[in-house]
Amino acid sequence: MKHLFFVWLFTSWAAFGQGLFQPGDTLVNLNILNRGVVKAQAGIDMDTNLFHLSGEGIITAKTSLDSLIGKQVFSVKTTSSETETYDNTITLSFQTKPALIQVHSDKIEMATGLKKDGKIWVVVAVSLILFLGLVGYLVVLDRKLK
Repeated sequence: MKHLFFVWLFTSWAAFGQGLFQPGDTLVNLNILNRGVVKAQAGIDMDTNLFHLSGEGIITAKTSLDSLIGKQVFSVKTTSSETETYDNTITLSFQTKPALIQVHSDKIEMATGLKKDGKIWVVVAVSLILFLGLVGYLVVLDRKLK
């Protein structure tokens, strides 16, 4: 399941003179986007001199980011439970003011919904019934042919 989140950060005209992002400002809160982050791991492409990633998935500015131009793109892998893992790509675009922060989140999902709801056993039971029915039909057909 893919999620695409756009976050516009608007600043007043007075804020442009003071800088767009100050040290300590929260840029992205992956804890909310990924439904409760237990563990967050920054990719090797994240500039740790500019950004700080907390264990809960909150990305903050380490320095003033008003002098940046162009784009900063980096990845963060988050885990919200034992079975839910997200690959997040964060794009910070400083080409225009106000700045644009884009978070693309890909949930890595492997039948977690069926397991969580207990419906996986229904799928297993139906598959087993179909398989046993096919084997029974082949046995009956074989006996008729002999």
